[in-house]
Amino acid sequence: MSKYENEEGNQVFSKKTTIVIGLFLFVPIVFNYAFLSWRAPGVNGEVGDWIGFYANFIGVIGAVAIAIFQFKKQRELDQERDIEQNRSYVDIQDFRGPMMLVNVKTHENSRIISTEGYEYIMTESSPPMYKREKIPYLKISHYGTAPVITRCIISVDYTYQQNGVRKPQNEVYFLATIEQGVEIFLPLVPIGTDLNSSIDMVSLTFEYTSLKGERLKLVRKYNSTTETLFGENNKIIYTEELKTANWIYPNKIINSK
Repeated sequence: MSKYENEEGNQVFSKKTTIVIGLFLFVPIVFNYAFLSWRAPGVNGEVGDWIGFYANFIGVIGAVAIAIFQFKKQRELDQERDIEQNRSYVDIQDFRGPMMLVNVKTHENSRIISTEGYEYIMTESSPPMYKREKIPYLKISHYGTAPVITRCIISVDYTYQQNGVRKPQNEVYFLATIEQGVEIFLPLVPIGTDLNSSIDMVSLTFEYTSLKGERLKLVRKYNSTTETLFGENNKIIYTEELKTANWIYPNKIINSK
């Protein structure tokens, strides 16, 4: 159940609770006018009796209202705790490797996103170049207790070099579902890019849904070197400073030279 569904349910619950409490407060007044505001043989009713009865009645209603409120708050806390404990986090790293990831050890279900630029350089390259030429990728994976994340969308902004000139590029891809342990490689090679030239990342946004239906958005700003994870209603879950590092995978890339 998503947080939006929980909020809608809580609103309905609050409306029903308000109506019930209102009826309980109104019933004694009707009872008073119907039975205690007139005299009949064998019927005795004084103002003090009515005030005492109503005070006791209000006390009971107050106790019930407090119990309902505490139950509602505890349920909300339990739901938030359950969402946090089942939250998945995304790991996105810069990765430079050979075409087709020749000699790169990956999970059997890991995959390369077949972008337009990647398909172009593959058709323009010969098999011997697959091992020799290295291109930039973004390597995407996730970790947490959930086995999958769903409705994954990535948007990337960067600049690349074409004929010695830097050009901006934006790419958006719908990745559907990503299983835990699987790595997704996004090649950053637009059509016309100069092979072996560097790219400069500007920003990226990765949106996904956790197993509990929580919609999350990871935003990375390279110019300010910050990474922020947003929850629903743009609630900030964390903000961290990016620390640039060069990675070497001695047990992941073998015989690549």
